Amino acid sequence: MRASVLLPALLLLAALPGCASSGPPAVASGIDTTGDLVEYLNARGYVPRPAGVTVPLALDVAAQTYTLEGSDALLAVYEFDTARAAERGADAFQLDTFGGGQAVLYQRGVLVVASSGGDATLELTLTRALGPASY
Repeated sequence: MRASVLLPALLLLAALPGCASSGPPAVASGIDTTGDLVEYLNARGYVPRPAGVTVPLALDVAAQTYTLEGSDALLAVYEFDTARAAERGADAFQLDTFGGGQAVLYQRGVLVVASSGGDATLELTLTRALGPASY
């Protein structure tokens, strides 16, 4: 096959779903606060509802906890004053005290988010919102 025909055919194939690069998902922009994360999840069909659950952790800030419509997951969202404080909070987070040891932890900017429940679709959504899981 000639190069002039082959190149456009390869470009067309690369544009089809499932044929593009299988690298990590792109991370969304503009998610800087708990409210931004709640809006992001709402827009993707997860309806966060305040859970009012106390998460017994020794972090400097209290968690806002949410259940999500369409998922068994529980989210604990910590919003720190600075990104550095959030990094320290993520480092101090004890996964075994949240979600029966099944938690996944994300940290982006001032946010630290723990998710329990093992929902793979939600974990992908959180990865797109916050970047790869920290733990």
